[in-house]
Amino acid sequence: MVSGLVGNDELIPMVTMVDKSTGTTAPLIIITISRVLGFSVYQQTKYAIDGMISKVTGDSPLALVNTPGTYPNLSTTLCFGTAGAISGVATTLLTCKLFVQQDSLLCLIAEKAPLRLRRMPRRLLC
Repeated sequence: MVSGLVGNDELIPMVTMVDKSTGTTAPLIIITISRVLGFSVYQQTKYAIDGMISKVTGDSPLALVNTPGTYPNLSTTLCFGTAGAISGVATTLLTCKLFVQQDSLLCLIAEKAPLRLRRMPRRLLC
């Protein structure tokens, strides 16, 4: 618990509801959204790239991977690697945007806080 001297040199605890809930809820939501987005984009991209490779070569990388006793080749590596890269880019862009918005909101909350709460360390982007 963070404490400070305020007023007549009496020790006053400085823990508020903002301190207890703000730091956990928003990151949990952001992580959940980014994970769902990442898996969704990966799945859709994987099937789209599989369709393109199948049209060009006549062989489906997904069918090859799902066949027992086969090993990865260039087409499967290209399919899964590209799908993962596209998913990573989409997830990174959204997550960065959400974290910037969360940080801006926390800075706004810190600016509106009473003077005794402003003594606590603030984030770097404020």
